[in-house]
Amino acid sequence: MPASRDARLGSPTRRYGNKTGRLMIIATSLTLMLATYDCTRRRSARFHKIAGLHLRDCVSLYDRADRMKDQGISTGICDRAARIADHHLSMVEKYSQASRYPWLPVSSDPPEPE
Repeated sequence: MPASRDARLGSPTRRYGNKTGRLMIIATSLTLMLATYDCTRRRSARFHKIAGLHLRDCVSLYDRADRMKDQGISTGICDRAARIADHHLSMVEKYSQASRYPWLPVSSDPPEPE
């Protein structure tokens, strides 16, 4: 009776050992780690950009409120600009922290004050 194909060639485990399986596990692990790192890096960069946009708006509104006060424009308008600037400042803090810790969840933004 002829020997089976596996018996003639040897089993795959016998021929290659477990090296192929180990290498596949290592390659898969490295791929997952690199993908996680890349996703985290891009998320951090996005939060950093959002923080910068809020910072720009915050500085602009504070400057505008100061100019309006100097020109004697209604304090109600100046107070509103200052409230909106405070809102943008809180968003700067929120997104700056999110860019430092991009793996943590970020809550939704509160509405801009009236």
